[in-house]
Amino acid sequence: MKNKLIIIAAIVVALVGTVVFWQHKLKNGPAGSKNGTAQDQQFPAINGVPVPENIAKTRPVAVVIENHTDARPQSGLYQADIVYETLAEGGITRLLALFQTQNPKEIGPVRSARPYFNFEANQWGAAFAHVGGSDIALTQLDTGVYKNLQDINQFFYGDYFYRSKDRLAPHNAYTNLDLLRALIEKKKWQDWTPTKLGDFETIPTEQLQTAVTKISIKFFDPAYAAAFTFDPSTGLYARTNAGKPSIDKNNNTQIYPRNVVIQYVDDYVVPMEKANGVGLKLDEDGRAVLFTGGKAVDGTWKYNGDHTEYLNSDGQPQKFQPGQTWIVLMPKSISANATWQ
Repeated sequence: MKNKLIIIAAIVVALVGTVVFWQHKLKNGPAGSKNGTAQDQQFPAINGVPVPENIAKTRPVAVVIENHTDARPQSGLYQADIVYETLAEGGITRLLALFQTQNPKEIGPVRSARPYFNFEANQWGAAFAHVGGSDIALTQLDTGVYKNLQDINQFFYGDYFYRSKDRLAPHNAYTNLDLLRALIEKKKWQDWTPTKLGDFETIPTEQLQTAVTKISIKFFDPAYAAAFTFDPSTGLYARTNAGKPSIDKNNNTQIYPRNVVIQYVDDYVVPMEKANGVGLKLDEDGRAVLFTGGKAVDGTWKYNGDHTEYLNSDGQPQKFQPGQTWIVLMPKSISANATWQ
C-alpha cells in the first residue's frame, strides 16, 4: 500500500510539473526566448552584420570627424559601421562616421557640420553630433530642413562633449556613445525609421580575388591623399592617409574597411564665412564603383527621395559584404584623381 501511494504521488508531481512547463511555454514562447522570439535570432545592422534585434533597432549616431593633420590619429573610426569621406574647404578632407553596432570609448576630434553631412545623416535618420557648422549647414539644421535627423550641436549640448588636454583647440573636441546615447534617451529620440545600404552577401575566402589591389584618392593636397590596399588573406582594405597607415588612437590599430565605394557627385563652389566651400549634389544620380572582395564592380548611385541606392550595371542592388563600408564622395571636377589597379 505504501509503495502504491509513493507511485501515485510521483505521478501527481510529474503531471503538475508538465502543466507548469506548458503554461510557461505558451506564455513566453520557446525555451530561452522572450515573447516568442529566440534570443539568438539575428537581424542585419546598417553595415549588414547580423546582430541581436535590440542593436539592429538602435538609432545610428553620426559624428563629424576632422581629418586635419593635427587631428591624427583620430579616435573611433576603426569601430564605425559606415564612413563618408569628402572635401571640406581649402583642400582639407573631413569625415562623417556612423555608429550602431559598436561602442568606441572615444570619438573625435569632432568638428563642424557641412550641408552634405546634414544630408547623409538625415537619410540614415541619425542623431547628428557636431561642433557648430558652416552658415548654410546651421541654417538648415535650425530651420528643420532635414526632418529625419536629430541635431546634437556641441554649442547647445556641451555636457555631452569634452575637450582633451592632449590636443590644441580646435582639434580637441571629443565625445563618446555613452554620452550621446544618454542624451538620446533623455530627449526620447530613440525612434527612427531604418534604412539600408544595399544587399549583403559574404564572399567565401576561396572566392576572394586580386583583380584590384589598390585604390588611390588624391584630392588636392598630398597630406590628404587616401589609399586602400586589399589584403586577400582577410578580405579587408588597409587605409592609408598621406602614405601612412590610418591608425585609430583608441586601439592603435590600422583602419580596415571591408567595402570601399567611390561615389562621383557633381560639385560646386559655396561661399562661406572665411573660404569658399565645396557643395555636393547628393539628391541626383551618377556613377559609383564598389570595391569588395578584391574586385571593382562598376555601377551607379541614385537618390530615390528617401535614401541613396547603389546599383550594379544591370540595375540591381550592389552586393556589399557585411562589415565597415567607406564611401568617398568624389567631386566630379577632380574625378581623374581617383584611380585603382
